[in-house]
Amino acid sequence: VYSAFAGPSYPLKGHSTSAPYLEGNTFDQCGGHSSSNTRASYHYHVPPSCLLAQLGMTSGVHSPQIGWMADGFPLYGPLGPNGTAMKTCTVTGGKEGKDVCTDACGGYASDTGDGYKYRYYMMGAYNSGKCSEMPAQTPGGGADYYPFSPLCLRGCCPTGA
Repeated sequence: VYSAFAGPSYPLKGHSTSAPYLEGNTFDQCGGHSSSNTRASYHYHVPPSCLLAQLGMTSGVHSPQIGWMADGFPLYGPLGPNGTAMKTCTVTGGKEGKDVCTDACGGYASDTGDGYKYRYYMMGAYNSGKCSEMPAQTPGGGADYYPFSPLCLRGCCPTGA
């Protein structure tokens, strides 16, 4: 999982300078791509459609966990409580801690039944995970889902980590 950052030549200032916007035409059916021809570098900036399909994700319910962030909190696909397509509170007009929307880091603080008080989401559009179905024309679903992947970490890290 990579952030929305597209590299040192593209300072991240918003959706139009994000990797999904600038590099989206290189994403495969699963939503991933490689950034190098000389070393292993396959990664995601948007929800990993094929992994979500393998994990049995369905609309209308919370996405499955797809990983862990470096601060120890879980990372989920794009659907939050009750199958809500997660977006930042700044996009929805919602209030952090009250409404079902993420903070600026891409996380949500509430009890969702997973045993954690905080979790992150990979936000944006996804497909069925079938090789014949390409992602949306606007990779990740567009500006409403920016920053797509977590931008920062809100949890605690040991000193020096």
